[in-house]
Amino acid sequence: MKKLVSILLVCLLLCTAVPLNGFAAGDAMKVVVSLEGFTLGKGYFVEPTEYTVSQINDLIAKDGFGPYTEDTLTAGMAVLAMLNDNSLSAVLYDGGTWTNGGSINIVRNIDDGKVNFPAVVTANGGPSNDNYVKNTDKDLGGGDYAAWAGWMYTLNDEMPWDALCDNVLKSATTQNSYGSTYVIRMQFALSTPDEGDVKGLDMNRILGYTGWDGSAPYYAHANKDKAMIAYAESTNNAAKKQAKPVLEKLDATQADVDATIPALNAPEETAASFWDRIVAFFNSILAFFKNLFKIG
Repeated sequence: MKKLVSILLVCLLLCTAVPLNGFAAGDAMKVVVSLEGFTLGKGYFVEPTEYTVSQINDLIAKDGFGPYTEDTLTAGMAVLAMLNDNSLSAVLYDGGTWTNGGSINIVRNIDDGKVNFPAVVTANGGPSNDNYVKNTDKDLGGGDYAAWAGWMYTLNDEMPWDALCDNVLKSATTQNSYGSTYVIRMQFALSTPDEGDVKGLDMNRILGYTGWDGSAPYYAHANKDKAMIAYAESTNNAAKKQAKPVLEKLDATQADVDATIPALNAPEETAASFWDRIVAFFNSILAFFKNLFKIG
C-alpha cells in the first residue's frame, strides 16, 4: 500500500508539472509588434504582442503569403499578421505591395474616437484639444488630424530606410539587438519626415531625437523595446496593468520605462499562491494516508 501511495503522488506531481504552453521546436525567432496612437493620447490600438514565425505564417496564409522562414521574414509580413490577428486591415501607399516596396498609409476599422493630444504635442505646434480637424471615419491614416500625418514604423528602436514590406528582419542592420527577438512599433505620427516647413511633430521628434531640420528634440528619447518584450511575454496581469500607462506615455522617461521590467518578468502573486495550495493539498493527502494506513 505504501508503494501505491507513492506512485499516486508522483503521478499527480508529474501532471501538474507539464508546461501549459510553449513555442514549437525551430521557432527561435520571435517578433513583438504593436500599433500605437500615443500622439493622439489613445495609447495602444494593439498592445505589444509576440509572434513566432510559425504563428505569422498561419495568420498571413489567408492572404496567400508564405510560408516564410527566419531568414526571409519581413517586417511587413509580421505587421500583416498582427493586423489579421486583430481583425484589422490596411491600405498601402500607391505602388507598394505587401511583397515589394509597401508601407502602410491607412489602417482600417480603428475607432479612434475623441482624441486627447498630450501636452508635449500641443506645446510644440501640434493640434490643440480645443481646435482640431476630427476624423469622421473608422480609418486612421495619411492626413488625419494634421496635413502631414501618417503611419511610421521603427525596428529595434530605429527608423529604417527600407520600406516596411522590403525589410527582411534577419538582414536588418540596427544598433540595438535583443537576441532572436525583433520589435516593430507601428506609430501614428502627426507630421512625417516629409513635412517640409510644416510645424509639428515629425517621427524623429516623437522618438525624442533631433528633428530632420536640425531642431532640438521635444523631450529625451526612451527606448521602450525591452519593456515591450517583457510586457508581451508577461503572465503577470497586475504588473501589465501598472506598466501599460507608462509605456503608452509619449514622453515617458527611460527610468520610468525600465522600472516596469522587473515586475513584468516576475510571476504574478496569485500564481504563486496557487502552487502553494497545490503543495498543501498533496501534503494533506499524504497525511491522510499516513494516518489511515499507519505508514511512515
